[in-house]
Amino acid sequence: MFMVLTLLVVGCQLTMNSDMEVTAKETVRLAEGGRVSMYHRDTLSYYGSDLGELLNPTALALDSSGRLCVLDSGNRRVQIFDNEGGLYRAYDYDFGGAERAYSFQDLSVNQQGHIFLADAGAGTVIKFTDVSTAFVVSESTTPLSSVGSLIRDDNTLIGSADVPGHPLSLVASWVGELWVSSDEELFQFDSRGGLGEVLYPTGEGFEHINDIIDLAIDYDRSFWALTETGMVYHIDYRARITDSFDTMLNSPAALAADGGLIAVVDDLDNIIQLYREDGRLLDEMELSADDGTVLLQPAGVALNYEDRLLYLANTGSHTIEIFDLDVWEPAEATADEPEEEVVEEVAIEEVVEEAVEVEPVSEENLETPEEAIEEEAPEE
Repeated sequence: MFMVLTLLVVGCQLTMNSDMEVTAKETVRLAEGGRVSMYHRDTLSYYGSDLGELLNPTALALDSSGRLCVLDSGNRRVQIFDNEGGLYRAYDYDFGGAERAYSFQDLSVNQQGHIFLADAGAGTVIKFTDVSTAFVVSESTTPLSSVGSLIRDDNTLIGSADVPGHPLSLVASWVGELWVSSDEELFQFDSRGGLGEVLYPTGEGFEHINDIIDLAIDYDRSFWALTETGMVYHIDYRARITDSFDTMLNSPAALAADGGLIAVVDDLDNIIQLYREDGRLLDEMELSADDGTVLLQPAGVALNYEDRLLYLANTGSHTIEIFDLDVWEPAEATADEPEEEVVEEVAIEEVVEEAVEVEPVSEENLETPEEAIEEEAPEE
């Protein structure tokens, strides 16, 4: 009971499918035929190097409490902001010592609040368990030196054939897995950092994909993958491609998925798009938001459908833009109408049942006004 209640807080519930695989059931999801529009609400943070300030923010992720995790690339740290926009925590990855000068491109956060970072150039994936402790999950080449603050334990994979050589994107699932994309491969790590499987996304009728630049995970452990060509693929947890659609973007940079919505950004043409799962475009903004806020090299996006929020890393302006999601759903629009009609019908039936039957009156029994007056007149 305790586990179920805990998971319900973050919007999903453990279930078992017919194959006895653990899945999740979302409690909030866009209804069939629903429509969504984006409206700019606020701007979070501004240019600077002090805590709470940003310099070239890129990747975004949301933790289980809805807090926003920002890869503050220019300041070489991760900053987490609470639901009110205040600074909650900061992770510094300028490790010093003889460690490489890491340049992380993507981040993710699991249910335990552990932060994962991927550096494709260095072939490295690391995990922060707290603000001062970082473990190396995998590294494609032998480290320059053992001197430094990063921890390499018995689970660390270094320089083997099973290590992601070009870890460009990663995503942590709510069951503890970490998935890392590297060229045409998907690497699965368990919650302790041990390598599980290496899969190659494929599907009947679909071309082989090898240029995944960003990943998002859905409630059923399936993936949404964005490629360099602007294609979005739906991939199940066994790496089978089930569907796809084309965003027609020239320079796709990131995507997010939540509640039946897919958000995609372009960092060259300064575009943000919002799609349904079936590939139907719901809304699009180019160059500026609805209130005139300039979009400048957006490189990260995060979705919180339950709270009707979208976050955009406006990298060129060193800010995070917050958008409200205005949702219209047919079920919500007509939910009360049938009930009102039923109530009215019942009320009419009750009136009919309670009505007193009146015998019809023939013309012979009808009294004229004069006759009625004579009958009522008193006798003299």
